[in-house]
Amino acid sequence: MGGHEKTRYAGFCITALSEGFEPPTAGPKPAVISVSPREQIAPEYCFLLYLVYGANARLFLFSIKRSYNKKEVFILDRVFIKGIVPHARSHGSVRALPEQGSKKKAPISAGFTLVELLVAIAIIAVLGTAVAVAMDPAELLKRSRDATRIADLDTLNKALAMYEADGNVFSFAPSTVYISLPDANANCGSYVLPPLPGGGGYACRPAASYRDMTGGGWLPVDLRLVSAGAPIPTLPVDPVNAAAQRLYYSYIPGGSWELNATLEAQANILAGGSDKVSTDGGDDFTKYEIGNDLALAPWSFEFKYFPIAANHSGQPGWYKSSGAGTVTALFDASSPHFIRANGFVWYNWQENIPFNPDSTYKATCTARQVSDPMTGGKSIYCGWVGVTGDGITLTNVSGSNSYSSQHYHTMAGAQLAAVGAEGPWTSYTGYTKGLGSPNGSGGTCSSAGSPCRMQANTRYLRPMFIMNYNAGDGVADMDSIVITKY
Repeated sequence: MGGHEKTRYAGFCITALSEGFEPPTAGPKPAVISVSPREQIAPEYCFLLYLVYGANARLFLFSIKRSYNKKEVFILDRVFIKGIVPHARSHGSVRALPEQGSKKKAPISAGFTLVELLVAIAIIAVLGTAVAVAMDPAELLKRSRDATRIADLDTLNKALAMYEADGNVFSFAPSTVYISLPDANANCGSYVLPPLPGGGGYACRPAASYRDMTGGGWLPVDLRLVSAGAPIPTLPVDPVNAAAQRLYYSYIPGGSWELNATLEAQANILAGGSDKVSTDGGDDFTKYEIGNDLALAPWSFEFKYFPIAANHSGQPGWYKSSGAGTVTALFDASSPHFIRANGFVWYNWQENIPFNPDSTYKATCTARQVSDPMTGGKSIYCGWVGVTGDGITLTNVSGSNSYSSQHYHTMAGAQLAAVGAEGPWTSYTGYTKGLGSPNGSGGTCSSAGSPCRMQANTRYLRPMFIMNYNAGDGVADMDSIVITKY
């Protein structure tokens, strides 16, 4: 090379190929890639090349020629599979283009052809897509937000325990759910929220003060009164904090307290890989709960309350699809809370629970027959309603859009002997896993080794129960419906 030109070499990633690649002409002359001198090569492509070619093929090596009066050009000389060469100049098989006017030809070297390079790029693209799908960035974000939710509620729970340990008295409005959504309306009237049982209501605080930890925030407790000092400078709120999908924090007081939140990640919900909602010790397998009384929330599946919801509303609550009987939430010496059905009732939960066909669901329904009917039947059913992907259309065991002939995997026509108002309870357990081909199972499956299946179109589940079927005028009680991942 002449003294007025200098040649520099360095290692670059394959992304240089995306910039104006000119195929080589006949003969051994190397291909030329023209780019701006300020171009930067994205580092993630180096990583993908590493995945494809292994530890000994980390970079595609390019030689660089700079002319003082011309733009910089990258000259693709060959691809080395010898590892990283810090200074290609020291590698005898790397050559630059001949100077202008020279009749010398670039030496022939045993490198990859253009076709091979394009094939490699295609493989990298496929692998990149596969990695992105496997990692599922949206799910990773949901897991991160769920981790924040769990940590926030744990912090609040510890703060409330410290407040109580100091002998402070909780002040609260009865039958009220305090939520972390800001609202100028004290009753949270700006939002569409799940219905509460009779007499219950919501409480919100204005945006200017809803994170205040001095008693004027969404958590109505003055944490400055903790003897060790306020444990937090400001009240945390849900990372999304929106009424949609109930992504906000709730505080339910009642002499004691419960805090809860809705989790998003598929791994963390009911029957997910790291299910956190059915294993938290609470009585609502649709939410993450923490506190010192986890039956305070009105959406208890141990029936401290019995909330009602409109058909296909998507809200947590029960819809009666059939029957002239009534349901009342009660307690007695045999149970602190249960529901009593006077006459024939058929109820279906309205909140959709995503169904994971790869997990096994364990459902236990506990009931008793108080008195036999004078007319009609006394059969009890407990199980699942199948819902298709639109979240509204039902699918029974044969695929029909009906509440009838659903998946009664725990109790299917059970008839119990009458035991009186405070008699013993009887529990039934059923297991559910997978989809039918196409029909689902209509009867019970009491063995985890032989679980029932949902109809093939099922994408969501809703718990259900029937008492005093059909048209019976007897009295029957339901103590709880407990659902966990097996």
